[in-house]
Amino acid sequence: MNNSFFEPADSGVEERTQTQRLVQLVDLHRAALLKYVNRILNCAEDAEDVVQETCVRLMRVQDLWRGEREVRAFLFKIATNLARDELRRRRTRCHGMHLPHDSVDLIGEEQQPDEIVDRCIALEVISSALSSLPPRYRQVFSLHVDEEMSYRAIARQLGISTKTVERDMSGAQELCQDRLLKARRAVAA
Repeated sequence: MNNSFFEPADSGVEERTQTQRLVQLVDLHRAALLKYVNRILNCAEDAEDVVQETCVRLMRVQDLWRGEREVRAFLFKIATNLARDELRRRRTRCHGMHLPHDSVDLIGEEQQPDEIVDRCIALEVISSALSSLPPRYRQVFSLHVDEEMSYRAIARQLGISTKTVERDMSGAQELCQDRLLKARRAVAA
């Protein structure tokens, strides 16, 4: 008989055995993993999605299954990275801060005089808000908006963490939004 004919069957049995063992290990750690990710994301649905994706990605990796401790560590590493990605996506999308579509003013091709005045007032308000920022906030904002630098590049240039850059940008944006909202209320009153 031809031995090469039987080799795939043996590796297939071995693969199925590995997959079954992997499923058992994932089931063993799933509750702890879900709790861990839920603490990071503070959203049960998103945590469930991340855990599911973690399991899918773990199934794609081959030749890792030497022991239960390696699988657990790898599971938590994948989940941590996916949870961080989700947090970044939330920040980018301004998660939880969406405005109803009917409250957003869309600018047409030809601006009306009152729209031009509103834009000028908004620019003055934003300029005033930016000038009242602490120096580092102003510097971070300027590097990101004017110089189009990434948060990571800004952090390297200023010798601060990326998290600090994110916090400074968020503070600057919140101040500008707050001042614009107050100015709009004052005009409407």
